[in-house]
Amino acid sequence: DAEHVCVGGNKFADASVSLRNAFTTVFEAFREPAVAQWENGGIESAADDSSWSNDFNAVERNTKMSVIALLKDAGYIWDDEHEVFTEAPEGASMSYEVKLYGYDAAYIVLTHAKNLFAEIGITLEISEQSTRESLENIIEAGEAQIWVMQVDDFSLEYIFESLHSEGGKTLF
Repeated sequence: DAEHVCVGGNKFADASVSLRNAFTTVFEAFREPAVAQWENGGIESAADDSSWSNDFNAVERNTKMSVIALLKDAGYIWDDEHEVFTEAPEGASMSYEVKLYGYDAAYIVLTHAKNLFAEIGITLEISEQSTRESLENIIEAGEAQIWVMQVDDFSLEYIFESLHSEGGKTLF
């Protein structure tokens, strides 16, 4: 939600776009190996990371520097000595929460994203919701910073009603 994942209260600001792009860069980077492994039956359970592929290590190495650059562009303060972010810009946070309902491959993506963000000083919490309706209520109330829901669990119309663009900038 662009209202919750922004810098200085301005969801249209370039810094806000950089912040959201940091998240989408990480999620997209881990998406392909997670889905591929899940579809090929190489993962016994999303909660059991012992069956996850080493493909994720290469993705993490290639993605980390891009994310650091995006967060610096967003105004986060980087500590060169400890190689972590130490301060968020006004209106942003050092901690974000993803609300998730039913999508095992997404849980794998989010777990890897959480680990990458932790390495650079940002906390990403994963909050699994027990029902689709509970997540929909949270989204509709504007209380979700970031959310993921299994597509086949609800109509595509709901997606298009929930995701939107304003002023020519994508705000999801």
